[in-house]
Amino acid sequence: MKRYLIIAIALIVGILVALLLARLSANRKPDDPLVSYRLIISAAASLITLVALSLMLEIGAGTPDLDYQPPRVENGELIPGQFVESGKNAE
Repeated sequence: MKRYLIIAIALIVGILVALLLARLSANRKPDDPLVSYRLIISAAASLITLVALSLMLEIGAGTPDLDYQPPRVENGELIPGQFVESGKNAE
């Protein structure tokens, strides 16, 4: 689900940049670089957003060799769930 949200946000950013550049280029000459490359600029903005959001999603993610130990009650106290390395039990 998160990947679809990231893709949707990147597309929305690209469309918004394209609309903004179209509005800014309305009063410019046809040979102006802003007019000529507005679609490339919006595609680049969309791609940069996609990469940035994907990296933000992966930073701080757990490693695949972790096991989840669910919450438990020990000596009348609730010990919260935690991730532990595979093959090791939390003390």
